[in-house]
Amino acid sequence: MEGSAHRSARTEHCMGFMDDFIKKNRITEVECLVPDMSGIARGKIVPAEKFLRILRDRGLRLPEAIFVQTVTGEFPDDEDVTSDENSDIYMIPDERTIRFVPWYKEPTAQVITDCVYADGSPVDISPRHVLKRVLALYDERGWKPMVAPELEFFLVQVNKDPDYPLVPPVGRNGRVESGRQAFGIDAVNGLPHSFLRYLAHKTGMNPETDFTITALQPQAMVAAMKRGTIDAMVFSPPFTLAAEAEGGANWISGPDVDLPELRSFPYNVVLVRPDYCRTEAALCRGFVAALRKAIALMRSEPEAGLAALAKTFEAMEPAILRRSYALFAHHARADVSLTEEMYRNVVAFDRIAGLIPQDAVVPPIGELYSPGIAP
Repeated sequence: MEGSAHRSARTEHCMGFMDDFIKKNRITEVECLVPDMSGIARGKIVPAEKFLRILRDRGLRLPEAIFVQTVTGEFPDDEDVTSDENSDIYMIPDERTIRFVPWYKEPTAQVITDCVYADGSPVDISPRHVLKRVLALYDERGWKPMVAPELEFFLVQVNKDPDYPLVPPVGRNGRVESGRQAFGIDAVNGLPHSFLRYLAHKTGMNPETDFTITALQPQAMVAAMKRGTIDAMVFSPPFTLAAEAEGGANWISGPDVDLPELRSFPYNVVLVRPDYCRTEAALCRGFVAALRKAIALMRSEPEAGLAALAKTFEAMEPAILRRSYALFAHHARADVSLTEEMYRNVVAFDRIAGLIPQDAVVPPIGELYSPGIAP
């Protein structure tokens, strides 16, 4: 009885608000919407008078299976999250969401609805109800979720006949845009992305317009290449070797192999706060000593080093991991100090890759790095 009284009070408040909105805007039709699991708006459009009448009665009805409908409008064969009888559920409008729809010729409103079963309990697989439960968990911990929309769209030529396929538009230069190669990287402006920019400039390409960048986790890059959703990936072993095992081809390797002008290149640099290694010299020297020892062990005790690495890459094929380990051990420098030649190569790389301006004045190596820590 308490639930019925609560629903009745909400319905009366909702009815008054909606009735005022519909009369004020002279609404003739109302779209009642509910998002499915794919984020597609489902629902019904009804005359405004009928909408108010049904709302006074109980609400519009929909089949429960609407939530598991696929993006193509089909239903999965083996879903077991809805009831076997596919019973109707009721749409309860959220009066706070009602809006005037500007693109219809007839005055039309849209309203987002919540869905409940016949007994008034919420439909637990409804995305709106799932979101409310998640927000309640945030609230219990005093957290505030930070969200932002990601807008995606395609620009196509005006198509007046739906029987014809969509085609790219003609740009301002009078040319039709052609497809660009898609490259997978792990992070924007990271080292792999910088190498891609370097190679693009060296070959006369524009890294901002001649290909598309997609940020993915390394494992996802390999899967995306296999599916054909990206054309190439820029990363390091073992994931590049895993991509080769799936049919990929090694196009170009790093400075030690295919870029002789950059040989003697520091791939990884440890950054610390200014003056940190002056005040914590013993700690910094200990870190460098441990790094030098680890590199030495990669060569002197390869099986022990490989066993330790395998714990991090449990899902990686052992043969691929072994090949990757051998590559790193071969190219790892026992001397971890930064030389003048390496510094010049880094600066040249940064200029060509666009990381620093061509005319940027860089400090001497002794001001930027602490070579005394790794004698």
